Amino acid sequence: ADYFINADISRWQKVVESAEIFCKNVSPIGGVVTVGTDFSYTVAKVAERFNLIGVSPETALSATRKDVMREKLKASNVPCPDFGIAETPGRAKEVFKNLGGICVIKPVDNMGARGVRLIEDSRQLEDAFTIAMKHSRIRRVIIEQYMEGPELSVDTIVYNLNHLPSCSASQIQQKFHLLGKMQEKISRPEIISSAQAEE
Repeated sequence: ADYFINADISRWQKVVESAEIFCKNVSPIGGVVTVGTDFSYTVAKVAERFNLIGVSPETALSATRKDVMREKLKASNVPCPDFGIAETPGRAKEVFKNLGGICVIKPVDNMGARGVRLIEDSRQLEDAFTIAMKHSRIRRVIIEQYMEGPELSVDTIVYNLNHLPSCSASQIQQKFHLLGKMQEKISRPEIISSAQAEE
């Protein structure tokens, strides 16, 4: 980059303020993007402030905050594991008891399996709750029923309203206290090249 701004990208207000100063003193902003999805909300707020192409802050929040996402899926009758939200150890015990069986606990606002633990019985819950909470900026966790099976994901590029698959991954979830992953990724650089050629 030609210009570096030292800002905490988890604090969208500070990023927007820094972008405003940049626009005033250096150059207009033509676009905004994040590598990965951890800070999609910040990107959406910058795009909203400067009227740039991007998803709305509401959409970004729904796609990245696990509690908001699950509630929206449930409201739209999209199948997902039963779940509960907890902010205290007592509530976590209540959710785990109500769900029954093996569960997974996760911070609602983190990714990359940070703070994720498998809970096979109530004796594991206290430590798992403490670890998950340490990885949550808003101090909230989701506890959901554990599902056996492969996890499949597809990354796509949306270009001129066309959805172009760019990378697929199969992830095998292993029943460890810290969930392990094995990934087999197939990159699709030709998708990006063809999109650039159309411009």
